[in-house]
Amino acid sequence: MHSFQRPLVSALLALLLHFSTCYAQDTSQLAKYGGIARNAEQREADEEFLKSVDFDFPGDRKKASEEFVKWGWDYIRQRDLVSAMRRFNQAWLLDSTSGTALWGMASVLGLKGEHAAAVALYGEADLTQSSNKNFSADYAMTLGVSGKLLRDPSLVQKSYARFAKTFERDSQHVGNLHNWAMTLYYNEAYSEAWDKVKLAESIPIGKSFDPKFIEALTAKMPRP
Repeated sequence: MHSFQRPLVSALLALLLHFSTCYAQDTSQLAKYGGIARNAEQREADEEFLKSVDFDFPGDRKKASEEFVKWGWDYIRQRDLVSAMRRFNQAWLLDSTSGTALWGMASVLGLKGEHAAAVALYGEADLTQSSNKNFSADYAMTLGVSGKLLRDPSLVQKSYARFAKTFERDSQHVGNLHNWAMTLYYNEAYSEAWDKVKLAESIPIGKSFDPKFIEALTAKMPRP
């Protein structure tokens, strides 16, 4: 989904300085740095980081932010959630209006099991990302899984409504159908999960389901 682009040397050096300076009071693992006021050392490190990025991306912090978001997604795929959250926070530092940075942070929180916080941050990202079908599929799954774990049926219903809305917009969006099927499975709606599996499998260019998911679903209910 995202391509990796390595920052230039000066930006990389700034990253190292940024980490070492902030290590004593590391807020890089908190979404948007936890909303905690930065101390003098952290503010100085932030300024050095921003200056270095401005050098490599002449004055275009939005573009730089997009690159850090891509880097964050690469780390998520590697399951390095610590580095991923750092990159998404830096992307947000570069552009506080970046909905994709918020999306990345919310994904990390969900993968870490911080479900209520993930739902809240997805809601914030939705203000700018609602038209993005990949985002909507991720948000819907987070709502459905979080609703089950938090014992909040209203979140599960919001999840299903969002999946359905995305399906109305694009019935061929395989990612939406995959996430929908897995969310239904997680909420023990096995027959409905098979329905979504069949829809996804009917799409000629669709990506196959993980065999382990099909095996798990079959164990709960044989394929109709």
